[in-house]
Amino acid sequence: MDPADDQPPDGNQHEHLCTKLQPQIRRTRAALAAGTAPSRVANELLRVDGLGTIAIILVFCEATGASLGDVQALGHWWNRDTGVTAAGPFDEWARRAFAK
Repeated sequence: MDPADDQPPDGNQHEHLCTKLQPQIRRTRAALAAGTAPSRVANELLRVDGLGTIAIILVFCEATGASLGDVQALGHWWNRDTGVTAAGPFDEWARRAFAK
């Protein structure tokens, strides 16, 4: 089940999702710091962890400090069913956005 589908008892969905996604957020932060391509990280979040697009956006925002708009812009090279559609442009944009 995608954590984004889970509803918190107190109505604070952002905090609730961040708590549930802490393992993925920590792993994403470490993978990017180690030089793993953002496209590979995104595809693993989709295929291995089974996260949906909203949860993946949240993981990248929390792991990198990038703005919601910058992370959403990666959607140009994203398919919700298959993942990253063009790794080169995805990685180039992500590296710039995550460095801000």
